[in-house]
Amino acid sequence: MEIDVEGEVVDVVELVGAQRPDIILLNDDDLTYAKVRLDGQSLGTVVQHVGDLDSPLARAVCWGAAWDMTRDGELLAADYVTMVLGAVGRETDPTAVQRTLGQALTAVTFYAPAEQRQQLGHELEKGLAHPVAGAERGSDRQLTFVRTLASAAGSAAAGEVVRAWFAGEEQVPGLEIDTDLRWHLLTQLARLGLAGTAEIAAELDRDHTISGEQSAAAARAALPDATDKAEAWRLATAAADVPNETQRSICLSFWRPGQEDLLRPYADRFLDVIKVMGAGAGGWDKKGIALRENVLKHLFPALVADEAFLAGLDTFLAENELTTPIRRSLAESRDDAYRALHAQAVARAHLATRGPAEEPAQLAVGEEPAGDPVPAVADAPAIGEEAGEVIALLGAADPALPDEDPGSAPTDSQG
Repeated sequence: MEIDVEGEVVDVVELVGAQRPDIILLNDDDLTYAKVRLDGQSLGTVVQHVGDLDSPLARAVCWGAAWDMTRDGELLAADYVTMVLGAVGRETDPTAVQRTLGQALTAVTFYAPAEQRQQLGHELEKGLAHPVAGAERGSDRQLTFVRTLASAAGSAAAGEVVRAWFAGEEQVPGLEIDTDLRWHLLTQLARLGLAGTAEIAAELDRDHTISGEQSAAAARAALPDATDKAEAWRLATAAADVPNETQRSICLSFWRPGQEDLLRPYADRFLDVIKVMGAGAGGWDKKGIALRENVLKHLFPALVADEAFLAGLDTFLAENELTTPIRRSLAESRDDAYRALHAQAVARAHLATRGPAEEPAQLAVGEEPAGDPVPAVADAPAIGEEAGEVIALLGAADPALPDEDPGSAPTDSQG
């Protein structure tokens, strides 16, 4: 049915008295730019059955609506992860697969409350084993599933999977572990503390190119070590001879979930850097726009930003003279951080209303935290028959790595 929507309310007289379907979807052919909101029943159906929709456009509208609602605190991050894991293996659009998996990682890291992230991260690990095994061998979709599983790895079992892939001890049937994927896997191992500077140097010897230098810098920035973090920060914010793309790689790789305690002091240091940048001191007057934008966009401390930091940021903005581009970038990042804190607060209030044995429930628009339980993610099989017992560990409950913050599930900010 096609109608023109004008004004705040439009009566659809043709539907009066008709039987209500499971989904009422506006803009289903994506004919116009609109921020769509789903009613409670439609939302519940979409969370569980978006993969059953035949139209790629309708699926895209549903994915977009669900993500907007997650960012606005109207859909729990746990439900978004359930939606992704239930449908992404059947999604045929490679772009949609890459986008939704990236958003699932973001949902776990930023929109779920800290006390739920480890659980959701492990569910994401296990749930991704299905599409890795079922994707067409050698396809872009299979590569995206593998990269995302590595980015989501937070448990000891998942870390062992990534290590075995990198070492060539386990194979993903049909998938070539090329140079780019090797660097991605190594960066995740570095993030987890399962690889160090020696392994990074060895990989750089294999790939001694400009791209390899950039990837090595990113891997070193991901290491959960105070000395390595301090050096990465210096290179990104103070060094005068770091190429643009290398600096960007460092900035993208610096903030890593699971390293919050190590990284928290850098929130205030970020404001110190911006103050110097705004004054044109510290060599910033001689640096290009790209270097400034990399710091503003990618070193903003969203991972550890809380109400106290946002209050301090407001004071900082009021007391300092900053250029319009700097002020605009900080305002946009502040808005993103505020949205994340709001979504966490909504989810935390919802968690407080359910019993300890219940699964998270979807939060319909306009409702108080309540609803029907969402089924738990099923245990995953081994990733491919050839993968062996190491990868089959993903199907079992597994503790976090020893040094991991139990309130976090790592992601990969470099994608």
